[in-house]
Amino acid sequence: MKRPRRLGWSLAVTVCVAGLGWTQMTDRALTARRLPTPERLRITRLKATHEAVVALRAQHRPVKSPDGLLDLRCVIHAHSSLSHDSRGTLEGMVKAARVAGVQVIMTTEHLAKDRDVVAHGLRGLHSGVLFIAGTEEQNLLTFPTMLKHDGTALSRSARIRLFAGQPHGLVFIAHPEEIEDWALGPFHGMEIYNTHADLKDELELLRMLTKDIEFDTAAKLWEAWKFLPAESLACIQDAPLEILKRWDSLTLQRRVVGIAGNDSHENTRFILKKKDDSHVELFDFYNQPRGVIDARTVPAATPWLRLLRQKKIGDRLMTATLDPYEHSFRYVNTHVLAREQTEIAVREALAAGHAYVSFDWIADPSGTFFRAIDGAVTTLQGDEVKRSPTLALEFGTTLEVVYRLIHNGEVQQFGTGRSLHVPITQPGVYRVECWLQLGDELRPWLYTNPIYVR
Repeated sequence: MKRPRRLGWSLAVTVCVAGLGWTQMTDRALTARRLPTPERLRITRLKATHEAVVALRAQHRPVKSPDGLLDLRCVIHAHSSLSHDSRGTLEGMVKAARVAGVQVIMTTEHLAKDRDVVAHGLRGLHSGVLFIAGTEEQNLLTFPTMLKHDGTALSRSARIRLFAGQPHGLVFIAHPEEIEDWALGPFHGMEIYNTHADLKDELELLRMLTKDIEFDTAAKLWEAWKFLPAESLACIQDAPLEILKRWDSLTLQRRVVGIAGNDSHENTRFILKKKDDSHVELFDFYNQPRGVIDARTVPAATPWLRLLRQKKIGDRLMTATLDPYEHSFRYVNTHVLAREQTEIAVREALAAGHAYVSFDWIADPSGTFFRAIDGAVTTLQGDEVKRSPTLALEFGTTLEVVYRLIHNGEVQQFGTGRSLHVPITQPGVYRVECWLQLGDELRPWLYTNPIYVR
């Protein structure tokens, strides 16, 4: 990798970052320009975001990881109709994964009394997509290697010991924002981002989606999601600052692997049904009524209006799904650096922390690497390495980014570029995070797992 000229880091950072108007890389400075979600959802704003994404993708330069591993785009935390809160199908997951370019799906079904959801889930390769079956319960994502899942009432700590104790078993903390007591035992890692968790603090948007929704509001949402689905879904995107602080504090004690939780359900849906010749009733995913639309007040060009008189009372006029698998699979991913696309290789890579999290809706980071170099010896993100006078960290990615090098939870260095080479003299836990400029905002794009310098 070509190393940057040594201008002195303070000068180099000032030159690079001042051009973007970012003179500080504190959490507050990075998030200060975050636009309100309703503003992000305006069609004009969505189009501007889309244009910025297209411009960024045009600057993409392929990166080949020097470590010779596969960079597998992985969806972790996904539900199908095996769970009580989804109507999606496993076949639909396969199709969506192929469209979205996802190579691995790790399903996490809710436990059921009438069946073993692990035994009923997909495993192995299906049309080129590798499936690994698991469960979600008690804020845990568990991926047992025994086909039969123990569904008895165990405590959270007991579940961690049971499944983490299996050869190649994996346990991750889901929704860490809900965990108060972290004396949990030997879990492997945690979600450092979860799509559903990011949605939960969008109170204004949730009111729009769950209360008696007005036609104008519904029409605007449908228009946005129909034409610019990726940008619309990403309107909720926040940097998970508090979760990252928790993660950093845990990694000071031991290795804790960071993953993304897609939390895919394919269950956010609006349904319009004919009430009478002048009115339409709006239903949600659970077929619960959410409001009545007076068709006489609707613009004449509304697509479903011409169907109103042709349909019988109770007939469906239109269905709009806001979170189809294809879109939630594309939004955020855990990139797993594995020797091959097999279940055992993916499990080994995740247990070792050979992975990074990225918001692929913006751009493809495949090939990104973060490693420690000491002479001819290299170690990957997630690994431990002994401190020495010749130790250095190297990072490379596909776009010019605003980066922060985090050491023991604090920003040690920041700047812009596609690559980074930093001599390391202090022990501690190091990770890299990357941000991208989208219009007036900086959006988080990529988080590596740490390298532990002992």
